[in-house]
Amino acid sequence: MGGESERNVKFPKRLRHRGKGKVLATIYKRPDFYWVYLRARVDGKPRSQMKDFATYSAAKPETPPNVLPLAPVATA
Repeated sequence: MGGESERNVKFPKRLRHRGKGKVLATIYKRPDFYWVYLRARVDGKPRSQMKDFATYSAAKPETPPNVLPLAPVATA
């Protein structure tokens, strides 16, 4: 995921699938925290989710943003 530190990153940071294509998540820098905005489709409907993190390294997910669950999945 690159050797980025908080000093040399321009915000907002847009995370894309394999570094190109559609934007899957955006990281915004706020005075006290980092704010992640995720967008995805769940059951064909657009859904969004916002999360707060204390550090940039915590905000940049290890897994691709499209893998993060946006809603609980109902099991039948």
